[in-house]
Amino acid sequence: RPLDGDGDDLDWIPNLEQLASSWYQVVSATGTFNPSVTVTAAWDAAIASFKVTLTTPTVSPPVDDGANHLYIGGSDGKVHQLDVATGTDQKQVTIPGTGTPQVGAPVFDYVRGAIYVGATDGHLYSFATPF
Repeated sequence: RPLDGDGDDLDWIPNLEQLASSWYQVVSATGTFNPSVTVTAAWDAAIASFKVTLTTPTVSPPVDDGANHLYIGGSDGKVHQLDVATGTDQKQVTIPGTGTPQVGAPVFDYVRGAIYVGATDGHLYSFATPF
């Protein structure tokens, strides 16, 4: 069944006339057909300028202090204190120094009321709890 009613062979495939017309314009402009030439939409360049590289944050397994707090180390260079009941990130301590080291899994010392964490900067840190 014809789409635009002009009866040509391209009517039975939707948008084929537009595709054929675009191909014809490229060939007409260059004088030859080159199958390696890629025709892209004008907005492709605009979209490319909005590309952002995202990194996936990582966190360590949690440790429970027995007083309704969980502690996790993160890729943001911090140890986070979470509320057990709500999951709210209550407080954080930042690993001292320069850069943003990955913080490992905390270990809780029940006798001293402290956590120990290792970081990718090669140091071991101790923090009194709760923060």
